[in-house]
Amino acid sequence: MPKILIVDDNEKEIRRPLVRQLSRVFGDDKILEAENGQQALETVEREHPMVVLLDVMMPIMDGISACRLLRSKPQYAGIYVIMLTGREGGLAEGLEIGADAYVRKPYDIEELTAYVRKGLNQSKERSMPAMDPVTGLFNESFFMESLLVGELARAARYEMNFSVIRLRLDLTLNEGSEPDDELLRAVARLLVFRESDRVAYFGGYDFVVMLPYTAPTNAMAIAQRLCAKITATGFPGYDKVTASFGIASFDSAQSLLLQLAEDALNQAQIQGGGVVRLADSA
Repeated sequence: MPKILIVDDNEKEIRRPLVRQLSRVFGDDKILEAENGQQALETVEREHPMVVLLDVMMPIMDGISACRLLRSKPQYAGIYVIMLTGREGGLAEGLEIGADAYVRKPYDIEELTAYVRKGLNQSKERSMPAMDPVTGLFNESFFMESLLVGELARAARYEMNFSVIRLRLDLTLNEGSEPDDELLRAVARLLVFRESDRVAYFGGYDFVVMLPYTAPTNAMAIAQRLCAKITATGFPGYDKVTASFGIASFDSAQSLLLQLAEDALNQAQIQGGGVVRLADSA
């Protein structure tokens, strides 16, 4: 679900009216708020908005600094940044550090809405290199190089729970053959169920679900639910499809997290498939 983040310290005169106005156009569930640049960065990490409206002048961290930090992180390259300003000048500085558009206060709501629509479209196009064209999920390279690195760092910094699930459909590919695209798309739709989760396709019949804020017991419950859902779903052309699951949770051995999950997945398949297994050291 595409999200829009509004960042302005003037709640009464700017932020709340803008939230109401954009909610009427794009829906209440798509609008996020923050009152300074620091809150904005935390919200971006947590919610992954496609468009960010940044006031230039704010306490704690201003919009220029927040924009500069956003543009320094490759995982946020797809975000469309609109700077909001009531001052004269400063436009060149914002554009040089990567802002996509400038809107002067007092803003014209139709003009601003047009920029937001343009931003949603452009953000989607920018994100395409990160996506697998068949499933619509994140591809392996973007997941490994951007999403996982960022989430692990955040989990360590804030001492948060964090888990990953590796799953593989219990099917065998013949040499030289390719997986069924329709089956992969159908499974992908089943795996996308929480806004905070990030799901990736790793090729073949392999998928990964990243679960921020999720302890091992909760990850186990989620995996069991997904396992049951796949087993209960009828896929055209297949009598029955099951999947095996391996789960690992965040600890000091960050680099081993996916390997631990894969080891647990392999053990689940040895047990006959359609099994959920927690990594021994998780």
